[in-house]
Amino acid sequence: MAEYTAQKGSLCVQEFKRLLVFLAESSSTSRTAVDKNAVGNELDRFNLWARNIGALQPSEAATSLGHRLRDAPELAEYIGENLDEIRMALLHRM
Repeated sequence: MAEYTAQKGSLCVQEFKRLLVFLAESSSTSRTAVDKNAVGNELDRFNLWARNIGALQPSEAATSLGHRLRDAPELAEYIGENLDEIRMALLHRM
């Protein structure tokens, strides 16, 4: 499960970026109540978190989150589920 951490983290980054593009292309009268600047700030925070713990690094890298979680499959699954929830929340904003 830990080997999927980087993949799931990367999918979250992609969805953040897709949402930012969607918001940029939407008119100010769009039905969305999501602020583009707030989403950009959250992307920055997510990237900072991911860099600090190695969430986007391949699990073969000794400093990656996947490598650190290789002996804790329950924790790896929990983090993976949370990354899935972030991605789904971003998808539902478009």
